[in-house]
Amino acid sequence: MVNFVDFKSNYCRVFLERTKDAAAKLFEHFLVFFKREFDCQFHVLRTDSGGYEARNQSSNGKAERMHRTIMNMARCMASACGLPLRFWGDAVQYAAYILNRAPANSNPGRVPRLKVLTGKSLQLGEIVVLGSPCTVYWGPRKKNFAQRAQLIIIVGVGEETKGYRVYLPKDRVVVTT
Repeated sequence: MVNFVDFKSNYCRVFLERTKDAAAKLFEHFLVFFKREFDCQFHVLRTDSGGYEARNQSSNGKAERMHRTIMNMARCMASACGLPLRFWGDAVQYAAYILNRAPANSNPGRVPRLKVLTGKSLQLGEIVVLGSPCTVYWGPRKKNFAQRAQLIIIVGVGEETKGYRVYLPKDRVVVTT
């Protein structure tokens, strides 16, 4: 897991990777996303110097605290809904998604992180409980009594595409609707 934190707004973006080799490419992706979405420029980059002190809170405190907060949120949300361990990545990304939209003590006036960047009021109607059951409509079938919907489980919200990330138990796959 790699997380990037904007020091001005405390906005956080989480990427899931198995190795640290991809961190540079992920940072480039984050820069492009940040410039496109928020029309902002970066002036200073602070890193943990390659990861050999990755758990040293004094060298990279803000990112380390954000990592801890996101992991605690994800652990609580996943255990509360009984989500299997294989969905930990989705729970982590959804925790970061919620955290960016929630009031932040670190910002003056408890302004949400995303509002600091965009200046717009946030719509929180798309936030649902992780692991919520719902149905997806598959369209009309040829037979009258054929099943037209499938029971699915919400495992997050698409960060770059509008829609929910859902798990289809029958097909054992996660898709964005």
